[in-house]
Amino acid sequence: MLKTSFLLYFTLSLLFSYQIIVCLQQIYQSSIELSDKSTIFIPKVSFESPLKTLTIKSLMWCAQQCNLNILCRIFVYDEITFICKLYQSDLLSGNITFVLGSTSQVGRIRYQPQLYLNYNQTCDRCQ
Repeated sequence: MLKTSFLLYFTLSLLFSYQIIVCLQQIYQSSIELSDKSTIFIPKVSFESPLKTLTIKSLMWCAQQCNLNILCRIFVYDEITFICKLYQSDLLSGNITFVLGSTSQVGRIRYQPQLYLNYNQTCDRCQ
C-alpha cells in the first residue's frame, strides 16, 4: 500500500512539474523579413528619428540588435557605411521605398500573434 501511494504521488508530482516546466519554457518566435536591396524606410511622421543608430559589421547583426530591443520593429542597414538604424515604427506608420543607387536594405521583425495573446496572463493560459 505504501509503495502504491508513493508511486501515485510521485507520478502526479512529475506530471504537475512537467506542466509547469512546459509552461515556463514556452518559446515565442519572431521572424525577420528583408526588403530588396537599395531600399530605405521613410516614417510617415517626418520628425521621427531612429531609436538607435549603431555601427555594425553585418545585416544579420543589425537584425539581431532590433530583435533584442523591445521597441524595435524596423531596421535599416547600409552595407557600405555599416550604419544600422533601429525604428519603432512598423509598416503601418511608414513606407519602404526603392532608391536607385542606395546601399541600404530594410528589414522588419514579425512576431507570432500568440505572443500578444498570452501577454500578462497567468501560467495556466500557456497550455
